[in-house]
Amino acid sequence: MAQFNLSLLAKQAKYFPNSNFLNSRLGNSCSYVWRSIWATKDTLQKGLMWRVGMGQGISISEDTWIPNNINVRLMSRFDNLQSDRVAELISSNNRVWNEELILNTFPEEVADLILRILLAQEPHDDLLAWRGEPSGDFSRRYGGIY
Repeated sequence: MAQFNLSLLAKQAKYFPNSNFLNSRLGNSCSYVWRSIWATKDTLQKGLMWRVGMGQGISISEDTWIPNNINVRLMSRFDNLQSDRVAELISSNNRVWNEELILNTFPEEVADLILRILLAQEPHDDLLAWRGEPSGDFSRRYGGIY
C-alpha cells in the first residue's frame, strides 16, 4: 500500500515540473486526485513558515519566517537594507545575526523575536516547516479546519 501511495503521489509531479507544489497551478484537464491534493494547498501554505538557513531564499517582508510574530509577515520595505533577503541580516563570517542592523531596522518587539532565532553554525539551505500550534504541539487542525 505504501508503494502504491508513493506511486500515486509521484504521478502528480507532472503538474509542477519546473516549480514546486506551493507554486503549482490547478490546470484545465487534471485528474480527480490532483484536484483533491491541490485543494489542500492554501491550508498548507497558511501553516508553513521558513526556518532560516543561509537566508538567501527568504523575503524579509513577504515570507513567514519570524516565530511567534503576531503579524506573520512584515509587509513593508526597509530603507536601510540593500535587499529584501534575510541573508542580509546575518553576519556570514561567523554565522550570527547582525544585531546592530536588526535593532536599527525593526521595531523592538520584532527585533527581539529575530534575535531569538538560533542560527546553525554550518550554513544550510532554508527550510519550509510546519509552524504548529501556539503551544508548540503538532495538530492537524489549522485555521479552523479539522
